Amino acid sequence: LCRSRSFSTSTDMIALIIEELAMIVSKPIDDAVARQATLGLAGLVAHGGGREQTRRTVAVVIRALMPALLMTQERVASIQGAMPKPLQRARASVLNLLCALINTHPEVLLTPQLHPSLGETGEEPAKKRHKPKAIGTEEDSDEAEEEPSGAQPVAAVQPAENPEGVRKIVPRRRRPKAKTMDDPIVALLQLLCVMSPDRSEWRSYTVDSILTLLSEVADVERKAALAARSGSMITKRLAAKSKDPALETIAASQETVPPQLPIDEASGVLVPADCPPAAAAPMGLAAFSAAVERFIAFLSKLLESERVSCRILATEVALGCLERSGRLTDGGSGSARAELVQRLLFSLVRRCSDAVPTVRGRALSGVAGALQSLAKCGHDTSDMLRAITVERTHPQHVDLPALFRIAAQDEKPTARKSALSMFDTTLTILHRHIGLRDDALANFFDIRLLARLSADESLLVRKASISSLALLLRLCPAPCVCELWRRNALPLILDVESTVAERAVDELEAAIVNPLAERLSKECQNDGAIGGFQDKMPLLRMPPVLIGIDSEGIEFLQRGLKLVCKRNNGNLPKGVLDVFAWTVKQCIGPLPLKEWPIAVWAMLEEMALSGAVASWLDFSLVMEAWSQYAKLTHGGTDAHPAGLGTKVLKVLEQFVPLAPQAKSEELMRDLCAALFSFTAPPSMIRSMMSAIRSIEASWKTKKVCVGHSKERAAWRASFMRAIQQSLANAVGAPTAESAAPSGRHLEAALFSLGELALLDVNVISEGLVAQVQTIATNTIYRAGQRYDLGAAVRGQAFAALGKCCLKKEALAKKSMELLVVHLDPSESFVVRNNVLIVLGDLCGQYTSLVDRFVECMTDLLRDSNELLRKQAAMIIASLLAEDFIKLRGSILLRFVYVLSDPSEAVRSFTECVFARILHLRNSSMFAQNFLDVVCALNGWSGLAQFRGAEGNQYFSLVHAPARRAMIYRFMLSLMSNDQKFNVCAQLVTTLLAAFVDVEEAAELPKTTTEPAGQALSDGLSLLCCKEMRICFSTQRGSQDDEDAEPATVGVGTCGGGAVEKAGAADAARAMLGSILKRNMCENIVPVLVQLKSLMEAKHSPFLKQLRNCLREILRDFKDDLQAMLSGDPHLAAEIAFDLQKEAVIGEHATAPNSRGNVLGIDQRPPPLSTSAAALPHIAGASKRKSLGTMMKPAPAPIENGDSDAVAQLPAAAALKTRRSSIAEARRASAVGHNVSPASAFQRRSSGEKRLPLQIAAKQGMEPIQAVAPEDDDKDWQPSLRSSKRRKVAVPKRRQARVEAAGA
Repeated sequence: LCRSRSFSTSTDMIALIIEELAMIVSKPIDDAVARQATLGLAGLVAHGGGREQTRRTVAVVIRALMPALLMTQERVASIQGAMPKPLQRARASVLNLLCALINTHPEVLLTPQLHPSLGETGEEPAKKRHKPKAIGTEEDSDEAEEEPSGAQPVAAVQPAENPEGVRKIVPRRRRPKAKTMDDPIVALLQLLCVMSPDRSEWRSYTVDSILTLLSEVADVERKAALAARSGSMITKRLAAKSKDPALETIAASQETVPPQLPIDEASGVLVPADCPPAAAAPMGLAAFSAAVERFIAFLSKLLESERVSCRILATEVALGCLERSGRLTDGGSGSARAELVQRLLFSLVRRCSDAVPTVRGRALSGVAGALQSLAKCGHDTSDMLRAITVERTHPQHVDLPALFRIAAQDEKPTARKSALSMFDTTLTILHRHIGLRDDALANFFDIRLLARLSADESLLVRKASISSLALLLRLCPAPCVCELWRRNALPLILDVESTVAERAVDELEAAIVNPLAERLSKECQNDGAIGGFQDKMPLLRMPPVLIGIDSEGIEFLQRGLKLVCKRNNGNLPKGVLDVFAWTVKQCIGPLPLKEWPIAVWAMLEEMALSGAVASWLDFSLVMEAWSQYAKLTHGGTDAHPAGLGTKVLKVLEQFVPLAPQAKSEELMRDLCAALFSFTAPPSMIRSMMSAIRSIEASWKTKKVCVGHSKERAAWRASFMRAIQQSLANAVGAPTAESAAPSGRHLEAALFSLGELALLDVNVISEGLVAQVQTIATNTIYRAGQRYDLGAAVRGQAFAALGKCCLKKEALAKKSMELLVVHLDPSESFVVRNNVLIVLGDLCGQYTSLVDRFVECMTDLLRDSNELLRKQAAMIIASLLAEDFIKLRGSILLRFVYVLSDPSEAVRSFTECVFARILHLRNSSMFAQNFLDVVCALNGWSGLAQFRGAEGNQYFSLVHAPARRAMIYRFMLSLMSNDQKFNVCAQLVTTLLAAFVDVEEAAELPKTTTEPAGQALSDGLSLLCCKEMRICFSTQRGSQDDEDAEPATVGVGTCGGGAVEKAGAADAARAMLGSILKRNMCENIVPVLVQLKSLMEAKHSPFLKQLRNCLREILRDFKDDLQAMLSGDPHLAAEIAFDLQKEAVIGEHATAPNSRGNVLGIDQRPPPLSTSAAALPHIAGASKRKSLGTMMKPAPAPIENGDSDAVAQLPAAAALKTRRSSIAEARRASAVGHNVSPASAFQRRSSGEKRLPLQIAAKQGMEPIQAVAPEDDDKDWQPSLRSSKRRKVAVPKRRQARVEAAGA
């Protein structure tokens, strides 16, 4: 049929058959039928006739197969579950057909065809265009005039001013004419990008189709170029050998006319044949096929599209092009691939600041992939890579630290995770290819952001931060990096999410356990035994993270090692156990105490507790190490790590059951002597007593305790008498026989008494308690004067008293007031800290006793000592977490106060407590108490329902607006949209309505510094801030709501349930939008309008802030301003004017080039150098400011004409002030007013707005005349007169100031 002449000339028949075959391919019965249908389509194209007819046939085939290629044969919304297999098979068949067509007809499909009407210069001839018809003329004109050559598709001629009142004519925008059959394959790729369904799985298949076709195009064009190259060389050789004139003519023509796809002799790369290299490959891109170049140019424009779905798909296609950049530029040099990657890199950098989080995250991943691809291009691109990453003065430099900083602080977790991925890739490149080491590598990025990301609320971000910290540690084991890893990665082994904890344990094993085993195994291979390398391996050759580890890190290290043992069935690698044995031998050496590795002893303690080292370590070695430690610390002069003796003693305690009888008796004598002498530090007394109990238990097990029982009882009695005697000597007057004990002696005695009280309640007597109370309260008198024993001794006395109270409830009742009194700020830090800890423990034991004193404990949350504030926050958080106290009333207000603590450590801890514990229990606690928090933080008790400020005067932040903003921002971040809606309504109907209430109106504040003024200012700022923006407004055009992909539950899932949920969400959003509109009309706007009238009558300083609040909350309802402000049309007109002015300014600031911009693509060239300020957002985001910006403390006003105040400003601020004043004076003089710079500066510094006449002159509008009203009524109402010149009424009392200002 295809070979018949009549068939080849029947266009309608061909189109009909193509349509039928396409239907079979789209929905085949089986694969065999689909395969035969594709063969039929291929035959139609092969017998289509000439070149032009083949192009037409291919265009018809592509149009018919487009639904199958996009997998949209059926309604996408009706598909449930995973992608149907028939759709996938149909797509695969279409892809195979298109690849076959590209291979069989490369010269027809891949070579762009110029339009026949275009001349050699490529310019269109002059076209006829009709004159626009003016409205108001008697008859329309049919004359036509010639349009000049090169006219733009969108009219660029702006209409002139029409003083006669004729309506201005806006020419209709015409779509640029283009024929897809001129370049069918590239047009197909463009259509795939634009028409792909906005669903994640469909989008991934579309990206795969685009990349498959693009790779096939690159391969075919490369083969064609090689064939053309080979044919040219063969012809030249034949012409040289033979004297045939025909061959000489062909060779000469090939020399003069370049082949269709030649290869550049100099660089060896492909150059398109139909256009010169400069035009075909801008930015030096002459290295890959012409079709790829044309598509990359389109992709760069698509990345700037206004459609979110187009930008998302374009970003994914760019990522795929980076992954296949080697294939797309194969046949060229490494620089060719680098040029392609560089072009995509600059396009993706612009999208790193996109308004949509999905685009931002994909763009960051693309930047990382581009840098990785550049690194793979070879040594030819090393200079380019260095210029892009390191050399800040280079024009092509990309500010990677700024990109990472902005993305790490992004509000969406996907962008933050992408920031960590970019960090990992860039860090590897900087280390391997750029050669940065140590401090240079550690300081390239702001590694403090990693600490913040490790405590992120997102599970994926925390997991990624662990990997990033581990990579940084491997590449740069500097002390600062080790400290960062210990403080942020190591604690995550106790994360509430098991997957995060597993990742942290993996990195712990890779950073500590495996290096220890591998390091010792290498030495074992050289020496054969542990003893052979005792003097060869320095002790400090251990993993860098173990050097300088603190007590908190040791705690996490021990718990992590326990998890490693649990994973390995209770065992550690043999090399690690050898390290433990070797460390004990090295310490016996002897070795100075300051060189004893406390980290290894801590790990040995944990392993001894689990019994894993019993067969690897001898008791005699540990006993000898303890004897060596006691010998070195006997004089008390040898410095050693804190807690080292406790670790050694804990290890020794675990080996007591295996100790010989003689050795255990010797250890018992040593420990008893150390306790009886009261020379042991308090940190070791508990370990000594625990070791003594272990020895006694082992004797009972071995049935040898009968001979030692009387001896042990006698020793306990004598030990108690010694403690009582020491306390009596301290309390009473010293005599010749009994001298006053030293401070260290008393500390040991008091701590020992507390430990004994916990073991046996019978040791607590009234006399002993009285002595302890006397020491604690510092009421010791000698020779008629108070004798101070020191804060350390008093702190130990309070600790001992607390331990006694834990065992006797009656004593706790009597001592409660005594403990609370010593929380006074006049007491020392040690005393208050120990009393706070005692009260926290007693609250867990006797909650009813301590409940009435909790407010005294919360007073420490505002203490000047940072450590005490953190300790108080930890104790209060522990009691709240275990439900011993309730988060309500003053406890809530005071604990919320800590969210603005000046210390980052205290603030971060409190935020974690709220976000991970308290808010999960009660998600509405912030919404229910928000207004109470506002009044309490401002110290205002003017509202009868909210008296939180009473009793919390010291927790007021009335003079710290920045700290209040921090609290508000955190509270709003944990609220849902409906909770924000309720808070917004509560702020208006309760806080603001209190000032306009008819019956019991609160007095309107006169200044901004008083508590009522600060509360009013906070309420207005909250209503119009960015954090309070209600997302279910009637208009959904905001970019803030485009972060979530429609009908997408997770990666690669497109279930029907998700579609139904998306539809239900849209319906709910529409319903809530109508409710919001009704609530605005009935409740919010009337209160604000009444408050505005009141402020105008009383000349309130909050009037400007109220007008700004009205404008922002009505921004989403700008089409309904007249209905919402029906009682005040003048106010509606003013707000509409302000919104229109902002829109005009925004359009001028972000207006893209409209030439050929059919898809709304910004065609401006991307910047080569990017910074935080040079990363543009897509227009359309919310205009609201954040709370931190709005609640900054205002600078002191400058008096009129005060030049000295300007001189006292910083140089930059003074220069900016003077320049702005002069510029304002010039603008005023341009419209015919003589205003001096001094008067302009006075108006600007006093906060007065620019006059309406100047605004009208700048906008090219009719000026507004200021006309005084006829009567002198103070309660006048402004109105707009509908006349040719608008007039606004101005009261007479302001007329003098208006005239003086030059209006």
